Amino acid sequence: MQGEFIGSLRCPYTGSPFALSASDAGSSIDFGIATSEAGRFPIIAGILRLLSDELQEPLVELIERGQNEAALRAALEVWRRNVNASSPLIEQLSSLTCTITIDGHSMHRKGAHRSRVCQSF
Repeated sequence: MQGEFIGSLRCPYTGSPFALSASDAGSSIDFGIATSEAGRFPIIAGILRLLSDELQEPLVELIERGQNEAALRAALEVWRRNVNASSPLIEQLSSLTCTITIDGHSMHRKGAHRSRVCQSF
């Protein structure tokens, strides 16, 4: 996600603008925290996570502590547990290859087996 793009976004809960309150260095943001009137939202692997749920604050805290890989794993693990493994979406995802880059290191995983898509990062 590009840093200047955050300023053009509006919070879906309040309509207020986002401010970047913490991020990794550079114009491209892989991990950071976007803040609005509704609270703090994590940016994980370049994706602004706008869910207001029980995982929101723990993910923000992991990013604040610089534990970016742990934040990514936590976000992926929750998704994996909540998806119906026999859904058509999982069947389509199983043929994809995931690539995640963290701190200059790329990790690749062929979709492989049903609900284990991108599991072992």
